[in-house]
Amino acid sequence: MEDYLWIAQVYRLNGDSDAAIAQLRKGIELAPNRPDAWILLIQLLQAEERTEEAEEAIAEAKDSIVKNKSALALGQIYEINSEFDEAEVCYQQAYD
Repeated sequence: MEDYLWIAQVYRLNGDSDAAIAQLRKGIELAPNRPDAWILLIQLLQAEERTEEAEEAIAEAKDSIVKNKSALALGQIYEINSEFDEAEVCYQQAYD
């Protein structure tokens, strides 16, 4: 998984967003419960204005991230997606 994240970052820094997204998706297939991979994928999709794909990824992330990590990760994901009310609820859940 770490290799996919690293390679995705290299592609992203070199301006190849499609390759970065492909690497992140491969990594997520191997470890779907890793919040950092989902966060990076959704950040990249939003940066590329691929809103529909970002929304689909958010739905997948909700089902995939381990419950004890999900509130904080989903808060970050919602914040990236400019869904601040939902982010606030998740952050509050993580805090409680």
